[in-house]
Amino acid sequence: YFTPDSVREAKAAASSLCKLVSNVVSGDLDSGFAVIRPPGHHAEPGLAGGYCVINNVAVAASYAQEQLGVKKVLIVDWDVHHGNGTQKCFFDNPNVMYFSAHRYHGGNFFPFLQQGGPSSVGNGAGRGFNMNVGWNDKKMGDDEYLVVWEKLLMPVANEFNPDLVIVSAGFDAAHGDMGECDITPECFARLTRRLKTLANGKVVCALEGGYVRSVLCKCIESVLSSLL
Repeated sequence: YFTPDSVREAKAAASSLCKLVSNVVSGDLDSGFAVIRPPGHHAEPGLAGGYCVINNVAVAASYAQEQLGVKKVLIVDWDVHHGNGTQKCFFDNPNVMYFSAHRYHGGNFFPFLQQGGPSSVGNGAGRGFNMNVGWNDKKMGDDEYLVVWEKLLMPVANEFNPDLVIVSAGFDAAHGDMGECDITPECFARLTRRLKTLANGKVVCALEGGYVRSVLCKCIESVLSSLL
């Protein structure tokens, strides 16, 4: 998947997301969605992987904190795969909370790492600021995700009280995509609306996975409707 243009395209994706984050933090925009490729959440510091060259979300979160004065960032990853790269970037950081709901299967689902399990809660000062909901079955759908949002993510997120929410918005868990799950576009819209109650509505979504174009378009449209 690597071509002579990959690094240039990856830099353009990351910089586009940073620009969007800047516009949202400044108040020029209420929220936003960066339709960018390549995706980023598998990229670790100094290591590309899983179609990811640069970790767009990690770069944008760091940019928000280091250049824009944002104190606390919540990263929510609903891609069907665990964002091992994003987790690694902030595992020791108490000012970035990473939450991921993904297929896990005891570490036997891509990226095939035990670190995607519930025992990975952060390290040192960052302990307690990393949360993984790893499904050990496929065909997870709206009901499961909505329960996780209401019973796990939202209570913890409200206590964390972020200044900015960045979503790793992969849609390969959508019904009809390769992740073999059953989330509907309407569910992604509901998940987004709940996140909009945080950070004074400052929510920025960044496209991650999603490989069936017809499914992807419907899901993005639903999320955009919730951001407006």
